[in-house]
Amino acid sequence: RRLLRTEPYFGMGKMAVSWHSDSGLVSSTPVAVYNHSVASTSAEENSLTDTGSGDWSVGFKIQWDTEGDGLRVPLADGDSYVMLNQMNLTHQHCVIAGKQARFSSTHRKAVMEDGLV
Repeated sequence: RRLLRTEPYFGMGKMAVSWHSDSGLVSSTPVAVYNHSVASTSAEENSLTDTGSGDWSVGFKIQWDTEGDGLRVPLADGDSYVMLNQMNLTHQHCVIAGKQARFSSTHRKAVMEDGLV
């Protein structure tokens, strides 16, 4: 198993993906993420995490702000979230690990230069 880093600012739990903003995107275009979680049959793997939930979550915060409030939103199987307009320019997001396996699909519009992404 890979050791996960603890989210350092808001006590959200272990991060599968650290704080970031997506780059190389067409300005003001949305970023959408679909979440698929695979339920485990193991009671131990389905137990609660140190944040009070076994579910995967996405965290949001104002870009580079480590003293304000962060927001943690649980992601159930089949959930999606969309960052609209300027949100990707003004905010950062992270992924908080759950106990079950997870697959995700991220959709965004990349900048094209000379036919290359």
